[in-house]
Amino acid sequence: MTPSLFALSLLLQAAQVQSPVLSFPEAGLDDTAAYQGYQTRFYRDSKGNALQIYFDRHSGRVVHVWADAADESAGFTVRDPSGRPAPLDWAGEGAQTGDSATSRSVAHQIVVHALRVQVGWFVLGSMRVERDFVYAGRQAKPFTTPPFYVAEESLLVASVARLPEGERQKHLDLLQATTVAALAARLQPSLSSLRTDSMWTVRIRRPSLDGRNRLEVELSGDPRQTAMRVAGRVVWLRALTDSMVRVTVRVTTDAAPLSPLGRDRIFDRAFLDWVAGVKSDSAGDTRPRR
Repeated sequence: MTPSLFALSLLLQAAQVQSPVLSFPEAGLDDTAAYQGYQTRFYRDSKGNALQIYFDRHSGRVVHVWADAADESAGFTVRDPSGRPAPLDWAGEGAQTGDSATSRSVAHQIVVHALRVQVGWFVLGSMRVERDFVYAGRQAKPFTTPPFYVAEESLLVASVARLPEGERQKHLDLLQATTVAALAARLQPSLSSLRTDSMWTVRIRRPSLDGRNRLEVELSGDPRQTAMRVAGRVVWLRALTDSMVRVTVRVTTDAAPLSPLGRDRIFDRAFLDWVAGVKSDSAGDTRPRR
């Protein structure tokens, strides 16, 4: 068994299906109009760290925000063939969490109500990177637009390239890169694809600039239900059996987890007792929860 298959088998052995801890907006509790097309779910990974997944239906953006030591974020945009945001939806409540000796993963499923869709603008980094990407309006640009770069990272690579040879190599060693070209390759995520008789997979990977951590998004599906092809930085998907494209999305990281605080370390006993009383008295009534 190859190392990658061995790691995958460990993840599958440790996989657990979890329901969302929180979900917004919630019918009967939240004002759906106030969310302006956003829909959010929070899950806990295998180490108890929160993973927020949100849809922005106005732009077709799907973003995963990981509350771990690296403050990670992984997002992509789903569009129909004409370039308009594709109609997204969750495929079920649960998410599958996995764990190995070196990484954590969370997988969930989405459905796109369209015969053909294109997936692009893969942005992997921190939540600040996703924020700057959206603030710059890049999520609305065509997929053929030049790639999005983090300015500070690009400037650092350019500075290393200008150093004298001996000094340059010292900096490359600190960044765990063999050459300036290898360092520059970390500025953008890489795409690779694999097909078998039972599954197609597209992996989008990006290491941190210092090479110490790796973040990955994996899109997968059943080739009997959905056809896949990769064209440059864009993944094209086509429904084969009905009018919906079904995709499993898995995010994986080897960044360090944080140690979560329990409720008893955040709230005092009087408050926790009051919450327990509200839950037992409400019996499905949302008014006490408000």
